[in-house]
Amino acid sequence: MMLWNKGYVWLNGLTMSPSPVFLDIGAKWGSISNMLLDEFGGRSLAFEPSVAGDKIVPREGLEISRKAIWINNEGVEFYDCGSQPSSSSIFKRKPRRGIATKKIVESITLKEALQNIDTIDFMSMNIEGAEWPLLESQETIEGLRKVRQMNIQFHTEFSPDKTFIQVMDLLGEKLGIDYEVIRRHKRRPIIYAVKRN
Repeated sequence: MMLWNKGYVWLNGLTMSPSPVFLDIGAKWGSISNMLLDEFGGRSLAFEPSVAGDKIVPREGLEISRKAIWINNEGVEFYDCGSQPSSSSIFKRKPRRGIATKKIVESITLKEALQNIDTIDFMSMNIEGAEWPLLESQETIEGLRKVRQMNIQFHTEFSPDKTFIQVMDLLGEKLGIDYEVIRRHKRRPIIYAVKRN
């Protein structure tokens, strides 16, 4: 299968619905959402709790939420790196510049976030380590049932006692998806996954 690639995004553009819906978890400045909307139209649901979300420019089709997708809707402790927003995470990190400010951000589960959505054509997830607990949550797995294609960037420095292969094998069994490692990187592999028929 030939995948469309731009930056850190790989997907099969031939399977997009006429009015696709995208999910951008860890949207940062909104660049992936904007790229998808420019290429395919439709709408994109962008979630970014860090200060980077202040710079997402509103546009038609882009729905911006400053909440974190998380394992519950009770808020989550978050370290916001204002001078280096790409390092903002639920994990305490020392950014190369500036400081990390600890705060509680609003959260919502993936199941709740998608309760009025039938199908997500493509999801991008780049959440600086939070993918490990999130992808094992039953609420997340229920939400992922609506997703046809996805890219997940794993941050292996935050890995608990599992590998990303083990996590993806589990998701493959529960969700009926096939996956491949699309970008092999020692600490930041990217996985492309697609629902089986």
